Amino acid sequence: MGLVRTCKHCGKKLFFVYYEAFSPKHEEGFITVCKSCKDLYHLPSRKINILSDIVDEFLYLKWTIKETLFEFRMNLERIEHNVSKEDIWNFNEVLPKILRRAVRYHRIYGSTYPSDFKDYKEWKKILREMELGFKILEEYYKTIEDCPSYTMPEKHREKVDKAFELLKKYHWSLWD
Repeated sequence: MGLVRTCKHCGKKLFFVYYEAFSPKHEEGFITVCKSCKDLYHLPSRKINILSDIVDEFLYLKWTIKETLFEFRMNLERIEHNVSKEDIWNFNEVLPKILRRAVRYHRIYGSTYPSDFKDYKEWKKILREMELGFKILEEYYKTIEDCPSYTMPEKHREKVDKAFELLKKYHWSLWD
């Protein structure tokens, strides 16, 4: 890779050549010698990379704005229709989030429990089991985004199944 600049003294074209740092004290960059003046010119690579950094920052800002506008649009859809297109596209991922948050809220702030329990502590244990199962499922979906070959361990699958069984069993008791 090379750069072309002009000599400050004689105005002739200089052809810079890239070199790598040969020790930690030295930095990589571009170097050349003017054939007329015999002056040595050195351009550290960090000065050359400023434009590249500016472009990277601009592209990141553009992406951030685009993501923010997308989230805003999805939130408007949630306000208008109680659900957004994104929620429907990934409903298998959205449902565990909603269930976990709702069960957690009920566990923390709820004041009633089904009549077949002796006290609220027993009911909290059931809610905690449900919350754990939905949290495991939520984490599973986050993991397979990064590692599609990941499979859920059997002990986690059992906890998720148990959470859905408890949801089915106590669905009519989740009110306050």
